[in-house]
Amino acid sequence: QTMNQLDVMSETSNICNSNNEGACPVSRNEETLDSRIADLEQHISQIASAIQNEKNLSPAYPSSMDPPFVYIRFQKKQLSVNAVHEDLRSVLLCRGKLRLSVVQELFRIPLVEMLHGSSWIVLTTDSEGFVPLTFKTKQEIIIREPKSRLEC
Repeated sequence: QTMNQLDVMSETSNICNSNNEGACPVSRNEETLDSRIADLEQHISQIASAIQNEKNLSPAYPSSMDPPFVYIRFQKKQLSVNAVHEDLRSVLLCRGKLRLSVVQELFRIPLVEMLHGSSWIVLTTDSEGFVPLTFKTKQEIIIREPKSRLEC
């Protein structure tokens, strides 16, 4: 406590003692506040410790010994032969999320469709550039460039 706080406490104590009316309400309020401040400080310390322990337990990046990635199978239709060419790549995940721009650059396609069951869905991004889905490590994803309306 600072000197000003000690001076105020001393003056308060002197006033209360000179009144001789029993316990001083200002003094009791001060004790209650001091007790609450001590409790808050303890809680803050416990929260800080918990946060530090969590940081120590979960590193910011996964181990290079077992990186989380997905297999992406890109199906590209070759019009001259009327066949499908496939290219398989492994792409690193970020906390189970896939960055769409990496897929677009890797396969040189502006739009990406992903096979989901028997349907093709166009992939979009969230505000951070990730596909708004989570993927499991070593999951295989089949993608293609969307067909134009003229192709059938």
